[in-house]
Amino acid sequence: MTINIINVDAGWRKESKSGALGIVARDETGVANGARCKQVEFVSIVLVAEALAIREGQHFAWEKSCTRVELETASNVLVDIINGARRTYSSSLESSRSVGGGVAYHISKLALSSPFKRLTLNLV
Repeated sequence: MTINIINVDAGWRKESKSGALGIVARDETGVANGARCKQVEFVSIVLVAEALAIREGQHFAWEKSCTRVELETASNVLVDIINGARRTYSSSLESSRSVGGGVAYHISKLALSSPFKRLTLNLV
């Protein structure tokens, strides 16, 4: 059973409300087998940039016909939101959680409607 591990990350510039997404795909032995980077515009907060990176990782895996995928991100907030964890966030993160929750909904919907036999999201 081949498992593709896809690491995703994002960078964000507050001043320009823009960012960049990075994706690196590896097989289960750790050998890189694909990568992608993409610029994004009109990104209001860093959480949205991180969520877009996860969504782009899903699309990348889908395009490569991967059926067993482990997505890895450094965004503990999104991992909690997407994986449905109950957690109390500080008031400063409340608006971020609302925006991230909307994007997380679309990420979850894509996962359910995709050909993935297994899709997990892990914190790294």
